[in-house]
Formats: sequence, C-alpha cells, structure tokens
Amino acid sequence: MKELTPDETYLFRIQGRVNSTKTYTFQTLNDTESVHIALFSDTQFDNLDQARIYGDTLDALYVFEEDIDFGILTGDIVEIGGNQNYWDMFYDVKSERDELMISAVPGNHDYYQSGGSLVSNQFFNTFFNNPDNGEVPYLNSSYYFTIKDTLFLMLDTVGEYQHDSSENTYGAAQITWFKSVIENNPASHIVVGMHYSPYGNHHYDTSRHILNVWGEVFDEMQVDIVISGHDHVYTRTHPMYNQTVATGDNGTVYLSLGSAGYKLKELSPDGLENYVYYQSEAESLMVLMSIDETAITFTTVNQNSEIVDTFTMTS
Repeated sequence: MKELTPDETYLFRIQGRVNSTKTYTFQTLNDTESVHIALFSDTQFDNLDQARIYGDTLDALYVFEEDIDFGILTGDIVEIGGNQNYWDMFYDVKSERDELMISAVPGNHDYYQSGGSLVSNQFFNTFFNNPDNGEVPYLNSSYYFTIKDTLFLMLDTVGEYQHDSSENTYGAAQITWFKSVIENNPASHIVVGMHYSPYGNHHYDTSRHILNVWGEVFDEMQVDIVISGHDHVYTRTHPMYNQTVATGDNGTVYLSLGSAGYKLKELSPDGLENYVYYQSEAESLMVLMSIDETAITFTTVNQNSEIVDTFTMTS
C-alpha cells in the first residue's frame, strides 16, 4: 500500500475465493506525536500454553503504555519454521491482539524444517509482508524504513547458515546494500535489527563470529544501536567501537532483548565487562522504544509491568 495519509485509520480484510476474514483496522503514524514501538524477541514455544506467555508479556507492556504503534520482533518467532502448527499457535495468540502490526526478521528456528535442519527464509516469508526493498536473496527478510528521522535496517543474519559457526557468512552479502541504504537515507539515528547478538551472553561462538562480520561495518556506518535476540538473556552494552568500550562520542550500543516467551537462560559470566546492564535473574521481557523529536528512550518492562532497565539516546 502506498500514499497513505498520516494519522488515519484504515479498514481491510482478506478475501479468498469463497470466504473472507473479519474486518481489521490499522492506523498510520502521526507526524508530530511520539512513536511507541514494542521491541521483543524469541517468542518460540512447544505448545499453545507456552505461546501464551509471549502474549502475557505483550499485555504487560500495554499496561505500561497503552498507545503502542507497532512491534519489531527479532527472530525465533516459532520453534520450527517449517511446521504450520507452530505458526498457527503464534497467530492464535496474536489474534487476541490484532491491533499490533509487527515488523520482523527471521531467527535460526524460523529457518528450520520439521527435521531440524535449516532450509531458507521461505517459511518466514510466507507469514510476513515486509517492505520489498532489501537485498536479493533476502527480500522481505531484510529491508529498511524510516520513522521520524530514525533509519531502521532489518538484517537476515541466518542466511547461508552452517552448523560449524566458523563457516557462516551471517548475511554478509547484505553489506554493500546496507552501506548504500545508509548513504542514501541520511538520518539522525540508525537502528539495526537482527537475530544473532554480536555481544550475546549465551552463544559465545556465534556472537564472536557475527561481530567479526558486522562489527567493523557498524563502526564505519556509525550505527547507534543494534537490537537482537538469540541468547535469551537480556543485556545492554556500553557504546562499543572496534570491539572495545568506546572512549569518545562514537560507538554502538548492542541491546540483546532476552526472551518475550517461555525460553529463558541463565546469565553466563563471560563478557560482563562489556555491559552497562544485564539481567541477573531471567524473566520474560519486552522493550518500549519511544521516539520523539529530540530523543529515543528505551524502557524494558517485565510481566508485572515493572521497569527493569531504561536509557535514552539524544540527537
């Protein structure tokens, strides 16, 4: 859809050959008001009761801020992407919260076929309709958009996955496209969304390899913040540059969103010196990202609607 009017409510339904869905609504963003985005990751589950946990976490965020404009989900949406039953459960829970539009990138579990091996982003692409402006062959699983002078670049870092993590490319074929998007879309802030965490606390080898692929690129292009998942432990780094804590105004903050669902992992002692904040006791979380004319504020909230962490980035 193109040429939509800001701050307008639209109605739509999907028509099949015989039947149609119920009528849904969505509202376009207001050009002048603050924008509130729900950031979350790793909603994966084994059954419907476990799937409802991510729904409960989302409800808690709505208690904290009822005016959420849309969500960004950084992968491992379901346990096995090649199994239709998991997607049905995800959307059964989502259907109770139809007002939330979701922008997403795939995680490794979203690539899995029923046998447990990774295939491609075809399963993910069946269930999400993202902007068609990414890098081939990552169309729909990589893309970009701009909100209030903040550029969002969403990366598919699962592509070309190998079980030996040293052989993975982690979507490096997107680097030229990535740089071109930033060069041609000047913005006050640059936000990257991806599944694997360059400074993750649990999957150390994966973090190290993806940092070697993308860290220098993020430094060069002056990315402000990278949001990710995969490790199921919530962590936030100092601004990092050249794989160490930045000493000046430069540097990228790496925010690993933990898990919005039932799969939680214990904190590892590795790499704690890189973090400003880390979750010492695991719990399901979501992050509210609020963008206004002068700053971006991140507020992390648990299932009791309590603030766990908060920080602000200014222009």
